[in-house]
Amino acid sequence: MHLQSYIWPEQKERLERIRVAIEIAKASKIFVEKADAGDWVRENGAPMDGATTIIYHSIFIQYPPVNVQESILAAIKEKGALATDSAPLAWLRMEPKADNPVEVEVRLTLWPSGEDRRLADVGSHGAPVHWIA
Repeated sequence: MHLQSYIWPEQKERLERIRVAIEIAKASKIFVEKADAGDWVRENGAPMDGATTIIYHSIFIQYPPVNVQESILAAIKEKGALATDSAPLAWLRMEPKADNPVEVEVRLTLWPSGEDRRLADVGSHGAPVHWIA
């Protein structure tokens, strides 16, 4: 219920999406861990051989204090530095653009190369999506 309270009541489509997502999570036995994001990434974000580790966040990074933002980003980059060809790390995020916080984009950074690319421009709630070729 707490999570649903963040959705404005007139946004019926978003409310339905979160309700469906919660039901899927319950059925899949997915759980949410309460933790500092930087600490969580440091403890759980290590690349693993034979798998791609994905760190994802959406419309989040502007909310913590600057020192916490810096800690989270440093933790992600630390884990990226540990990635190898057989244990890659992908950092996928949907966040406001650094140079224009009104506009939102989807970005992907892949390690071990460190290649960063903008995948899409999106609305602040994820729609509409304008994919970049």
